[in-house]
Amino acid sequence: MDERIRLNWTLASSETRDGVLSGGIPASVPGYIQEDCRKAFGLPSIHEGNNEKAYHGLEDKFWHYKTAFTVKEDGCPFLVLESVEYKYEVLIDGVKKAEHEGM
Repeated sequence: MDERIRLNWTLASSETRDGVLSGGIPASVPGYIQEDCRKAFGLPSIHEGNNEKAYHGLEDKFWHYKTAFTVKEDGCPFLVLESVEYKYEVLIDGVKKAEHEGM
């Protein structure tokens, strides 16, 4: 039986891959970092004029999506990642369970 659940995600950044996360904003998944930052910080649309300048520096950070869920005792969770852009690691309770790099 397919029991998909919608998860609430947050997005935070760090200066290094394993660095301390700073802040946290609501994230849309699927979505993209620029749109989440636009909504959270009131930035102008990246798609208009020279507004991309307002987003300068985002690419220099490491971005971390985080969510929480509970698995039923007799459950077997199945995580589906679609359209991950380039590299990811999946950690469950701080333990790396999966990773991939490439398109």
